[in-house]
Amino acid sequence: MPPSRTFLVEAHVGRVIAGWPFGRFDIGDDELTVRSWLIPLFRPRSVPRSTITEVAVCRRLFMHRVRITDSAGACADISLALAGSAGPIIGELQRRGYPVADRRKRARQAA
Repeated sequence: MPPSRTFLVEAHVGRVIAGWPFGRFDIGDDELTVRSWLIPLFRPRSVPRSTITEVAVCRRLFMHRVRITDSAGACADISLALAGSAGPIIGELQRRGYPVADRRKRARQAA
């Protein structure tokens, strides 16, 4: 498995937004990183795997959204909007052993 996999997202960190396709969500074995390759005010934010308690995926306003919850509260102001399907990100998170809470409407109906 590669050391990390990168997904294009619209990333919100506090009041700074890296719109799609400038936002990046890196899923690694040891940490999750939210960054932008273009927006200078957008500082990369990494969260160690050991502090992550949940990665929640839901559907809001016609888009899939990802919220990361960690024990230190460092991710409270991070939100990701996905331009496409949430399936690849959920699959990658699960393959790497992150605790994923799939709260999409279809996932509830299937259960």
